[in-house]
Amino acid sequence: MRFLLLGLGGWISPPLLDTVSILVEINDKMILLDCGEGVSKQIARLGIDIERLGLLVLSHAHGDHILSFPSLILQLRYRGYSKRLTVVGLSGTLRVAQELARLTGVDRHLCLVQFVSVEKDSIMDKIGKILENEDFEIYSTVVKHSIDCMAVKIVDKRTGHTLVYSGDTAPCENIVELSRDADVVIHEATCSDPAAHQHGHSTLRDAIEIAEKARAKVLVPVHYYASGEVVSRGSSNVCILIPSPGVWFDIGRLVSLCQG
Repeated sequence: MRFLLLGLGGWISPPLLDTVSILVEINDKMILLDCGEGVSKQIARLGIDIERLGLLVLSHAHGDHILSFPSLILQLRYRGYSKRLTVVGLSGTLRVAQELARLTGVDRHLCLVQFVSVEKDSIMDKIGKILENEDFEIYSTVVKHSIDCMAVKIVDKRTGHTLVYSGDTAPCENIVELSRDADVVIHEATCSDPAAHQHGHSTLRDAIEIAEKARAKVLVPVHYYASGEVVSRGSSNVCILIPSPGVWFDIGRLVSLCQG
């Protein structure tokens, strides 16, 4: 399993960061985690083979996580996508995605999409398996944000490697449990001010503490917000990867580096 960050920022982050979206590759298949502004542009710029994209997971319906959905559908259509893209999310999030497609006039291309709805109550206070195929399993739980939001864990069935993506969340026990013993946790670190909690976000210190509680091996902080100040202090028992957008990171190699 390996992953690539298409962007690192939030809705009003410094513009060169783009918005958080993650490509995950398992065997020859690709999963896209979130689809904020500019994501379809980044996919085209990097020359990603869109035919290998089989799954889009939407954590929630805020613009920096969903606004490129119509553009992505249009890109699929005009690049000759030959299958149906599975789109997974909370039922309310998927309704927003469909409405975005309608408002932007690309709803006629939704024949390229298969929506798989996750009911909030099914993962409210527990971790639930929401998808499985021959290559991977995906688990999810509800996290603590200003609107309904879910975090996800992807398990590579061949290697056993695991990747967790927090979506947007203030610190909560659900994300700790989902991240338990994970190889990589990609967690939002909106700023350094604990006032972030009031808006359903985390600081870098929060992200580190969550990764440590969960005994995760590698923490990848993302979603740096408007001020760009993402600082922390103190020792940590978790390795921290400062990612570069557009670069593939192999999880097995990262784990070996942290253990070395």
